[in-house]
Amino acid sequence: MQQKPFPSLNATKHSLVITVRATLSQGKNPFSKASINKYRDLLKEKHGIEVGRRWLFQCFSDLITLGLLIRQPRYNYKRPGSPGQYSSMLAFTLEGARYLMDKFVDGAYDIFRRILARITGEDERWPSPRHILPGGYMPDDPEQKERLKQLAAIATKDIT
Repeated sequence: MQQKPFPSLNATKHSLVITVRATLSQGKNPFSKASINKYRDLLKEKHGIEVGRRWLFQCFSDLITLGLLIRQPRYNYKRPGSPGQYSSMLAFTLEGARYLMDKFVDGAYDIFRRILARITGEDERWPSPRHILPGGYMPDDPEQKERLKQLAAIATKDIT
């Protein structure tokens, strides 16, 4: 099966993908909870890119549409009245991890390995396999699930 090429991303979107990777709590969590203002500050500080909030929201929307990231909104229901909203959690999909690996981003292999742990059922935290797989594919047949686990074990084996 031939893999489709990635669409070209402008400098802001590419830098944003790198910044999301850098905000994954140094490997403790599979997702980022940074605010949009934090992303703006990091883009300015680390990449020298100054953008407005609306453009950053549009960039995130484009990356989600391309299938590189997924978003999980969060709400605060503890206050009386209408719920308040926290910053959304962002996580990489399988395509997003492959994009990072194609660009030789440091730590991309670890993200890929953590995604495979979710697919095989070793890690039950969010995002679940239906979020991170393209098209949400997960076989129903137990034999096919076992085959997928074997393939994941082969893919995550160290190359020496």
